[in-house]
Amino acid sequence: SDLYLTEGGSFREWILNHADTRHQAWVHRMCALQRDLEAAANTQAAMMPSIRPSIRGLEACFLQRPLRLVTGDFCDLLSTDTDETLIAMGDASGKGAPAAMYGIRAGSWLRAFWQPDLSPTELLIRLDVALKGLPIGSQYATLLLACWHPDSSMFGLCSAGAPPPALFRDGDLSWVTVNGSALGWP
Repeated sequence: SDLYLTEGGSFREWILNHADTRHQAWVHRMCALQRDLEAAANTQAAMMPSIRPSIRGLEACFLQRPLRLVTGDFCDLLSTDTDETLIAMGDASGKGAPAAMYGIRAGSWLRAFWQPDLSPTELLIRLDVALKGLPIGSQYATLLLACWHPDSSMFGLCSAGAPPPALFRDGDLSWVTVNGSALGWP
């Protein structure tokens, strides 16, 4: 019927051309999204400490292997006036971009709230209150704070729901139990 003819072509040709145009637009959007995620992953990787940071009296190694391009993992090293180092290792709940955004918020607030004279427990409390104030619902983060005291070669540990850290000393591996509740949990 003449109802389905457009500019001398058949309805079938019009549908195929329209579908092809839509598909090309979708592919273009997906490629742009992939480039954005890759750029975000590179930015996130640049925000992590170097693989082998220089910490007086301590040999440390950081390794991150994200499940997806972007991740909720965050890590920071903060130095005090007394040459102590606060090592923060956290993970936001979930996967992908939502976890990454929450992890970036938690990590940036960690750095913003941190003061050399503030105890790790007080820092976790401030961060928890701030994260609970976000209108996000059931999002939360786990965080382990390890304060390295180079003069005594001792760690002070404080956990907000983080998995137990592994301790490798004199050829022996053990797990250190540190209890605590996740940050921002409603």
